[in-house]
Amino acid sequence: MGAAAAGNWSGRFSLICLGALSAVIASLFSTHVLPRWRSIVGQSTSLATPFDALRTAMGANDGHISAALTLLDGSEGQRGHRGIVASRAIAANEVLLTIPRKVMLTGSAVEGIHPLVAEVQKIPGLHLKHNAPLQAFMALALDHIDTHGTAAPLSVISGTKEVHSLWEAWLKLIASLPTPPLPAIAAGNHTDAAPPLYASPSLLATLAAKHRSFYAQDHRKILANVDRRILGPRFGLESFMRATALLQSRSMAVANGLGDVVPCGADLLNHAPSRFANARWQFDAVVDSLQVNASRAIAAGEEIVISYGDRSNPQLFLSFGFTLPPTLEPFQTFKAGTAAALHKWEEGAAIDPSCKVGVVELSTGGPRDEFTKLNAHLNAHKKGSAWLVWEALLTRFQREYEKDPLLRPAMEQLRANRQAHKDSPIWWSAAKRSGDGKTFDWDRGVDVSVVDAPSVEHTHAVRVKMSEYLCVTAHLEAIQMHKGVLVDGDVWEMSRRLKEWLSRALDAQFKP
Repeated sequence: MGAAAAGNWSGRFSLICLGALSAVIASLFSTHVLPRWRSIVGQSTSLATPFDALRTAMGANDGHISAALTLLDGSEGQRGHRGIVASRAIAANEVLLTIPRKVMLTGSAVEGIHPLVAEVQKIPGLHLKHNAPLQAFMALALDHIDTHGTAAPLSVISGTKEVHSLWEAWLKLIASLPTPPLPAIAAGNHTDAAPPLYASPSLLATLAAKHRSFYAQDHRKILANVDRRILGPRFGLESFMRATALLQSRSMAVANGLGDVVPCGADLLNHAPSRFANARWQFDAVVDSLQVNASRAIAAGEEIVISYGDRSNPQLFLSFGFTLPPTLEPFQTFKAGTAAALHKWEEGAAIDPSCKVGVVELSTGGPRDEFTKLNAHLNAHKKGSAWLVWEALLTRFQREYEKDPLLRPAMEQLRANRQAHKDSPIWWSAAKRSGDGKTFDWDRGVDVSVVDAPSVEHTHAVRVKMSEYLCVTAHLEAIQMHKGVLVDGDVWEMSRRLKEWLSRALDAQFKP
């Protein structure tokens, strides 16, 4: 999944001014309060040698990992935090990493690296035709590291020794990672995050289950076509899923024509929304390298964070297996479903087979293409029907979230805040009006998605569902404003913004 696509609007609820929020984020980063999705190691063991090995191997391959970067491994004294921090003060624009194209991990890069890759490339009908060879190679390599400490597939290679030494150093680093809890990977494990999402009316859990079925079918095809002597004894489904999760959560669309690649080294950097990233990355096509620079001065001890583009928590969780604290979420989304399924949502909503609309996603960042296309089709069938259909659908979706026991603490907090301030969208903590009278402040020591949560998976599920609920409710409030049922003071700022956008996007006058 590419990491550079940004949302249409990076609105922040107008909770507090940008300067104050920046100070809060800097404080959270410096004290390691913010949870990180991309764990660098699952144990409290030192990773100095593997990280140094990666740095040395990068230098031997005409790349660069700054000596000012230190890898936190989550050991005692580091508060369980994992990420890359500055070991000294870093100046703005200083080069932090340079990753040459030749060491980026791609399907084509591992051609000839092991017989398994060539065998998988021959298999017809794979769902993930371009990624399956790399997934299979990763599964084999990680299994061998787990049991023998070395990446056996690399030992059969002749030539380009330096590149493969870098890959082995990188593989040893990520072999100790816990599997990112992508819902597609967790779908078969009832102790993980996917089951709580199944109660959601959004399409996210359905997509996760569909993706998992694709991965499982590809795994069975590989087993049916490749000699077990090449696969090795440990090439099981969970090994394949683990490799899939690690690759998907670390891949980036770095440049046109390269597709999704793993820029070994840069993938160790954690994510922050674009406003709060202190480093920027870009692919320099002139020299065929990915470069990461400090976007501002960085203090010693501060974490280095880049942005994969502004995304909602549902989008982050589906693609990367992590969520942000709700205070950092730039906008909210809800995957409503496909046009083909609309007749199941609401009787009387006619969809002609010629309507070529894919998955419809609502966003508080503004109307998305598929949403606009579908509404144009509905209005062509019956003027004004899009407003009627969406009001009925959103009301039903809203009620389903409000009945979800997982969300009870968050819903109770949101209701309490709205009783005091109708225009407060804050659900994670008690809210109060800021001094300017326009924005909101909250108790920074409380987040109901974390308090008393039995697991990090529980936290992810609450954050994903509340993002979806806020998106659904904001759209419903916008429609009710259009009808005159609600007025400005009764609704969220994002609802007021959506009302203007929807009036243009739906291109119809609501007639009660």
